This record gives sequence, C-alpha cells and structure tokens, in this order.
Amino acid sequence: MLYILINNKRGELMRSKYKIPIILIATLLGLSLVIGTSYGLYKVRNEAKPYTVFNDECLEIVTFDNYVDIPQMPILNTANGKTTHPYTIAITNTCSDIRNIELRFNVLASSNIKKSEVMIYLNGDMKIEPTILSSFINSASNKKDGNLLSKILGNLEIPANSTKRINIRTWLDDTRVTNQNQSLQAMLEISKTKTDIKPIFKDTILAQNQVSTDPLDFSISEAEYSLLATTEDENGTSYYFRGNTANNYVSFAGYLWQIVRINGDGSIRLIYADNNTNLSTFSSNNSSVDYVGLTYLQDNVNTNNTITEYLNAWYQDHLKDYDKYIAESTFCNDTTFTNSYGPIYFGAYNRLYNNNPNPTLICPKNDSEYGGSYSTKIGLISADEVILAGGHKNQTNTHFYLYTGYDYYTLSPSRFSNNLAYMLTVNSYGRLSETPVSNNIYIRPVISLESTVSVSGDGSITNPYRPNSID
Repeated sequence: MLYILINNKRGELMRSKYKIPIILIATLLGLSLVIGTSYGLYKVRNEAKPYTVFNDECLEIVTFDNYVDIPQMPILNTANGKTTHPYTIAITNTCSDIRNIELRFNVLASSNIKKSEVMIYLNGDMKIEPTILSSFINSASNKKDGNLLSKILGNLEIPANSTKRINIRTWLDDTRVTNQNQSLQAMLEISKTKTDIKPIFKDTILAQNQVSTDPLDFSISEAEYSLLATTEDENGTSYYFRGNTANNYVSFAGYLWQIVRINGDGSIRLIYADNNTNLSTFSSNNSSVDYVGLTYLQDNVNTNNTITEYLNAWYQDHLKDYDKYIAESTFCNDTTFTNSYGPIYFGAYNRLYNNNPNPTLICPKNDSEYGGSYSTKIGLISADEVILAGGHKNQTNTHFYLYTGYDYYTLSPSRFSNNLAYMLTVNSYGRLSETPVSNNIYIRPVISLESTVSVSGDGSITNPYRPNSID
C-alpha cells in the first residue's frame, strides 16, 4: 500500500530504514503530506527534485508537484474548485499481468471536519465529479489504525506495462460550509490486489435494479408497481425501494430483513421483517411534549426514552455478535415545530399527514432539548421513509413492502395536544397513522449494513441477500 499522509501531527512514524527526501503540503489550514508504502513510512524532503519515485513490487508510483503549499483551503463553488492546483500521482504497472488498486481517503482522528462539507474531485485516469466526502462508501480501513473515517475514492485497473495518472483536488463547498475553521488530517492509501474486487452491496443492488427517473406522485400510495428511486439525504444520493417490492430481502444475524434504501454514504438500511414478537411503548409517559424524543432532558441530564432503552437492549441481545457488519447511520427523530401556543404539530405531521405529502431524507435542524438527528447503530423507520416506500395517510395499502397487518411505531413525532404526546405509526391497513407514545405496539428495528459488505443471493424471499464478509 502507498500512504500519503496529510499533516502528520503524530510525530515520527518510521517503520523502514529507507528515507527518500521530499515534502508535499496540501492543506485546509496549512497541511503537509508525507509519503510511504506498506513496508514503511518514507519521509521526503527535497524540494529541488521535480518528482519522486517509489517502487513496490510491480507498482512504480511517481508523485508530482513536490511542494504544494495551500495555507488555507479556499471555500469555492464547483466550477472554481475544479480549477485548483491538483496533487498528481502516476502509477506504473511494471509486471506482465493486470493489477487493481483501490484509492482510499483516510481522515485521521485528530481532524476537525464536517465530512458533508468537504468536496473531492478526481480526474485523469480515475474520474470522479465533485462529490462530498460523506457520500463515498466506507473502506475496510474505516475507524481503524487511528482513522476517524476512511472512504473509497475509487478503483482502478492498471494493464500490464502501462501507466495511469490520478489528479486529486479538495476544497470546502461554498453551499454547505458552516465553519470556515475546519482542520483536516488525512491519509491517501493505495491498496493493491491481484484478485478481482467483489462488488459491494450497493453495486449489487444497482446492477439488479433499474433506477427510475420518472417524477413520483406522493399524493397516491404505491401498491401495484415496484421501483428503485433516488433522493438526497445528508450524505449524498440515496436510492430507495418503493411499492410492491419482492427483491429486497436480506438474511442477516439469523433474521429476515428488507432493504429500505441505500444511504447516501453507501451503507444499506434494513428493516426487521421476520416473525415479530417485539412490543414496546415509545415512552412510559405521555403527558409531556419531550416524550416524543429518543432522548430528553430530565433534571438537566440527557435521558434515554423507553424506546431507546428497548432498542439498545434488542441490539445487545440479537446483534452484538455482528457488530462489525453494522454501520453507524443517521436516524431522524424530527421534533421541529412552528406553532408557539396551543397544540404542537411536529415537522413530519406537517409534511406528511395530509393528502399531498412532501417527504425528505434530510433531517430538519432544531435546537430542542429532545429529539433531533442521531448517529447510532439501531433505530426505527421514519415516516418520510414510509411515504417514499409507498405509504399514505388516507389510503389503505396492503401490498407495499412495509405492510405487515399490525400497527408499528415510526421514529417521527406527530403532535402534542390535550396533554398527550403522539407518534406517527404504520397501522394494520398499511396507512400512515398515529398513536399516543404510551401505547404498547410492535417495534420493527432498523439498522444499516456497512458499505463494504459484499453479498450473495438475489434478494428474493426464497434466496435473500446474505452478507459474505468484511475485511
């Protein structure tokens, strides 16, 4: 592996007796690069040379622009970002057989960045249009070896005795940036393999399903057709199943699940679809508005609600042995509201509980002391996801894939009125409905599989997808 370490603040990390002098700096706030291979970390400091060469078995890796100094990463629009000075790598395969490489972007734990604001652009022989960092899938190096996160920028096949070049540019997106004083410490990692790379779960789903580009009418439920459609979430483009879907089944951890969507970061969101004996209240109390939250403040202490305790216990009882397969992902417990007196109608109620729902996968921001956006490994489906899947408030739907024949909770608060807190549910007729938080009804846990998972199977109920392994 070739490593390009951006702004190494961890001191000397010499694992080899070889030293090659050069320094490369590419910064958000003055970030230096250090280059090495899997056999050692090579320090480089020779600004006179026009390039530096590393040899690693069949791969000869040449780095250009031996001194790149950007004191502070600019905040740019896409057009200007694409014209910034690149960091260039040339990789030559000197052997007589094909070599495959995977280019990873490893953000170190010392970083202070918002991954949804950093843009990455690649051109040359690996082409990636400007894309937010969070939308790339996680690599096998994610949260390992001191990495805060690790993203796969792309894969590249290098034919025998040929050279491929990659130009890499990064900047802060002017339409997303909320903090100009972010610091980034990151490592570019080139992982090589002689074997074919198995397609990840996301690629398998997209290869087996045609993505619909037709405009969708959410004023009617979807029962007859099955399709895969797209919308944006906080991490990029999400692909969601809608309607009478029969090829989204997954066998995992001894249970049957169904795919809700491909998250914007490439992880795969699943909802429990096996024999259901899971019953719980959302909250043991229903007389306060904050009991619609996954957490709430009690005596100035952040306190788990009943449903949070239930889900955490369910995870420990049923999924803890499979933890490495399960990704942390965003769950939206939308507690925004607009009225300042009288009954409180929450954001999902206002968006969805009408004849013309307007679903979104981007969780509205709020400053409430209860609810909001959570990053966790287990949660519930949102009412927005129910509408995207084909549900509706006023229309019975016993054919879309989220229909079960029983009532179950979503994660979306409905309203607080007459001293009662309500949550949105899917009822026994397949309609979007509501119930007081103290009602004891069914729970369908929701998790996300890591983006690096590969699978076998075809997604049918008789041959569901089954995860292979995670490196």
